[in-house]
Amino acid sequence: MLRKGNQVLQHVVKRVMELNVVLQKKQGRETAEWALKDCKAKQRGIRFKITGCYNRIQNIVTNTLSRRDAEKQLTDACTLSGELETIHDRIIELLDDGVAMNVARAWNTQHLTYSSAVDGASAMAENYLLQ
Repeated sequence: MLRKGNQVLQHVVKRVMELNVVLQKKQGRETAEWALKDCKAKQRGIRFKITGCYNRIQNIVTNTLSRRDAEKQLTDACTLSGELETIHDRIIELLDDGVAMNVARAWNTQHLTYSSAVDGASAMAENYLLQ
């Protein structure tokens, strides 16, 4: 049972990484044309979705619901995290150098918060899938 859980988890992680590479290439082309206002709006939307994925994973693990749903939510959260990374990089590019240092610190903190939420959800889902 444990071996099968590890195989499933490895497959999910591999697939998420492949999807992130494809998505980042696609997002990179699209994101280069966005203005700062567009990036901020998209960033808020993605953060909202990441929070939703995290809450759903937590609910699935707490109530011992479908493992397949846990995998799907984990995949979605990792994909969204990749999108958020691309947008974050674009925002830093758009900021002036004087403003960039102060604003970048705050945004880096927020970005790390959402990255750690995805990591936490990933750990919860991994432990759940290995049970």
